[in-house]
Amino acid sequence: MVSLKLGCAQVLSRYGIPQDKFIGRTAGPGHLDGSAFDDKVYEDRSSEILAWLAEHPEVKSFVILDDRKSAGRGVLAPHFVHVNSASGLCEADVEGALMILKVPRDPNGHSLAP
Repeated sequence: MVSLKLGCAQVLSRYGIPQDKFIGRTAGPGHLDGSAFDDKVYEDRSSEILAWLAEHPEVKSFVILDDRKSAGRGVLAPHFVHVNSASGLCEADVEGALMILKVPRDPNGHSLAP
């Protein structure tokens, strides 16, 4: 059985994104039932992602690929690609993601804050 993280990396590699560039993913419905990576209950997907980023200052650039618009709110909006849940990841999504990855997290190295 392939782990979800590995599965995500394999899908992205089909579009030319090296698997070693895929750091991870949030745990899924953690903002709904407390099963997130750190066992906290988050208000929404963006809050969960911001918490993860705060714990990983080494991440210099990132993109959020999600079918939930709540993953790209506030300061995360410039790093967000909304993937259509019915059709899945498409070439345009990948092109947008690759452009976003060229944008640094913050030019001064500060953490993102809501």
